[in-house]
Amino acid sequence: MTRQDKTSLNYGLSLLKVWMCFEVVLCHFWSPAENLSPLLKIFNTARPFAVMVFMFTAFLLTGSSIINKENFRIRKRIDRLVVMHVVWAVIYFAAFAIEAVILRKGIFADINFSDMLKLLLGQIFLGHTINQTMWFQVNLIFITLIFAAVFSKLELRKTLALTVCIVIIAFALQYSGINFKLFGGMRYAVKYPLGRICEMLPLACIGLLFVNYDIMNKLSKRKTLSIFLCVIFLAGVISLRRLLNTSGFGYAGLYLNLSAIFLTAIFYLLPMNELPDVMKKIINSISCLTPGVYCMHRLIGTMLKVFHRSNSFSWCIVIFCVCMAVSFILARLFGKLSKYITG
Repeated sequence: MTRQDKTSLNYGLSLLKVWMCFEVVLCHFWSPAENLSPLLKIFNTARPFAVMVFMFTAFLLTGSSIINKENFRIRKRIDRLVVMHVVWAVIYFAAFAIEAVILRKGIFADINFSDMLKLLLGQIFLGHTINQTMWFQVNLIFITLIFAAVFSKLELRKTLALTVCIVIIAFALQYSGINFKLFGGMRYAVKYPLGRICEMLPLACIGLLFVNYDIMNKLSKRKTLSIFLCVIFLAGVISLRRLLNTSGFGYAGLYLNLSAIFLTAIFYLLPMNELPDVMKKIINSISCLTPGVYCMHRLIGTMLKVFHRSNSFSWCIVIFCVCMAVSFILARLFGKLSKYITG
């Protein structure tokens, strides 16, 4: 997850990034009650949408670089993603090592230094040992590299045909259970990062297809109708959740894919440019901090438990706000280098 490219700034997507980043916090620190208010039901329903939206928008916003074979921009993006991933792996490693030494608890408690280093290496290569959230970063890097290589080697017509085939094959592997059988028996830290590649591929492919065929701009020509239809389709998909879902590694099936596409389209098409400049600046400034929040929220949430143990919605707001504040401070302290820490 990285900040949005200024050349393709869309304030609706910036606002969506903030919401979905908060949903990630809810995924890991909120235990919803049985009888939720209508508003909290919306937040609860949207929790699994978050990483799907991030994957779709990642290729929606950077797909032109891949399609147009802009190798310099792709390398800069990959470098930023990799460095940020490694930096946060080291930060989590150091924090949990200190916790083990001082408090004699945590994931490093009662294990030797060699095993600690193995966990660090596992985090760097798979993103699911020390900070499980970063499997997404690993998948995003891998999928970006694969498509960059494919688009650079093949002519566009063949590559687009292959992209469509990948979508079909990925869903076939999900619904047939083959993908789960391939990776389901592996260790916890291994099966989720590898199993979810197949579950992330369709949205990456669809993002590239949207860019190539200029879908969002075509929808923008009739914004009101497009938003209305996307809202209707999203409601329909949510009502058909059980029919569209399938088992896997948490993100398999058409339900989450279609939900992410329609939700992203709605926010993309919102007439946010009509907002006052100060509002747009605030939205963009907060949105630019969300990559850091995504990376640090597990660490911050765990640290805050020392002061207060809660799985409430309001406590998740506290975690999110603290993460925002830390991300803001890091951005100011490190200046241009902050892109490797907070995105």
